[in-house]
Amino acid sequence: MLARPRALPGCLAVLACLFPLHAQATEKIPVARLNGTPVMTPGTGPLYYLWRDDAGFHLRFVGRGAQGAVRDKKSVFTGLIQVVGGKASMIKPAGMVGGDDSVNRLDAQRVMFKSECVDAIEGVDFKAGEGATSIYMELFVDYEVIAPQTVRLGGAATPATDIAPMLQLDLTATVGP
Repeated sequence: MLARPRALPGCLAVLACLFPLHAQATEKIPVARLNGTPVMTPGTGPLYYLWRDDAGFHLRFVGRGAQGAVRDKKSVFTGLIQVVGGKASMIKPAGMVGGDDSVNRLDAQRVMFKSECVDAIEGVDFKAGEGATSIYMELFVDYEVIAPQTVRLGGAATPATDIAPMLQLDLTATVGP
């Protein structure tokens, strides 16, 4: 018979304090942080760039290119965009060249995308309709959860600081496009 570890409940309590769940910790990014068009260089990824202007919101994917030991390795960008309190509209792929690249509307609020990118800049453009209060984005590279520094915001291309479990844009801080 195995002995029951007595220290386990105490260890779990300590771990829970040190590593809190991030479901409530997602940073609410004010939409004003997305103003301006960033400078992007093909082949410097994998990176996401997110910004907005009068035409709406723009999400771009930048592949790895010829970096590192694996030349011309595809980066597979996948994700879900959800507009809360309004509709996603004017949804258009940007720079996607076909093949396995796709942008699909799931319903009035949700859009799913997939892009295989090597040495290009591809992405999705969209608008958040009237009444929208937030936009949530779940973003992945090569079907894996990404680090915050993988997402660059606005014209300054500043890295996001907290995207666990998803990126959250607060549209109530200013009037969105």
